[in-house]
Amino acid sequence: MVLKVNNYKINFIKNTNFNSKILSICFFREAKQSELVYMNLLRNYLIKANNIFQTEEEMEIETLKLYGASPMITISQIGTKLCFEFTINYINPKKIANDYEEDVIKLFFNTILNPLIIDNQFKKEFIETEKEKLKLSIKQKFLNIDSYLNYDILKYISNSESVNLNIMAVTEKEINDVNEKNLYEFYKKIIFESYFECFAFGDFTSRYLKNTFKKYFNITNSQNFDYKYDEIEKVTRKKVVDHNAKIKFEQAVLTIVYKVKDYTLEDSLKLMILKNLLSSSVSLLLYNELREKQNICYSTYASVSQLKGMLKIDVYTSPENKNKAISGIDKVIHYLQNKDLTLILQKIKKQYKFSEQRQLDNKFSIFNKKYCEIMKMNKTEKEIWNELKNITSKDMNDFAKRLKKAVEYFLKGEKDE
Repeated sequence: MVLKVNNYKINFIKNTNFNSKILSICFFREAKQSELVYMNLLRNYLIKANNIFQTEEEMEIETLKLYGASPMITISQIGTKLCFEFTINYINPKKIANDYEEDVIKLFFNTILNPLIIDNQFKKEFIETEKEKLKLSIKQKFLNIDSYLNYDILKYISNSESVNLNIMAVTEKEINDVNEKNLYEFYKKIIFESYFECFAFGDFTSRYLKNTFKKYFNITNSQNFDYKYDEIEKVTRKKVVDHNAKIKFEQAVLTIVYKVKDYTLEDSLKLMILKNLLSSSVSLLLYNELREKQNICYSTYASVSQLKGMLKIDVYTSPENKNKAISGIDKVIHYLQNKDLTLILQKIKKQYKFSEQRQLDNKFSIFNKKYCEIMKMNKTEKEIWNELKNITSKDMNDFAKRLKKAVEYFLKGEKDE
């Protein structure tokens, strides 16, 4: 099968200092919950069934011959886009036989372009097996309190179906509606109708990349595309929800979501610092207040959404300590808004400087950094450091004062009798 596209972009990241290479091709589509089940089933099918290797065992034997080089497929949401990404990481061929790289690249593109097709459809038996596995996987997620919490809180605060997609929202009917014919048609839409970007990291040459794409792709031009994010709708709900789960959990979770007033992407670094102040290896303000001082929780976590300008705090506690936990969080936020944070900020800055140096020897960090930079999701390491080193305690005090509580949510499970 030959891929014909009009819009694409190759991001060539050359580095000769490492012993491996990474090749990644990302297909982008508008994020739709209705397509999530198709993507998950398609991922499993492409990894395990193609015209070169009829069984998963044959594929495993080939990857062993190639020193473990094995294609991976991941599904991720970036803003209002879904990314269907093929990646392969392999040893620098200068250290192996001359035909090694060609065999790896052939395996990689066969995974993308040569799925197992029988009479213009996928193999029915395999699809039915994967559907049953997906149903079981979703059921198991509902029995895990962390998975359920993330699913339920996102469902509650989201005002748009396209903002937060989750496989747990897929119904059994949606899974049953997928068959060998419509999944094959969906595959053709992903490959033939989606924009894609290629990321090549390592000791590549531009000529090799051009020849590779010329061999496997029939590309008519190299027109790039603009990648934009839709504005995230503001969270307007303020009602406190006492949610009694029908699933039997042995603990409860208090979640408070804050929205940063007048947030822009320029504030993203301060938002990350705020998270580190609350919960990191150098600053445990939440844990120290709720666990060490008051002993009213099992654990605490802070996370952020840099795109949405939101801070989420999770406190694993018991129902009788709910109000104490809310008061404790309010106390920590008040501390961030009014107290001198200079000493803690110095620790965070030292930690970042150390991590930055360590990342210079980590190809995956550099690859992800470049990926984020191209997608306009982040700044360069140098830009971040120049901004970080100038941030003061007053800057963070003022930023913390812009936090507005958007959602106060309580997930209370039922214990077994």
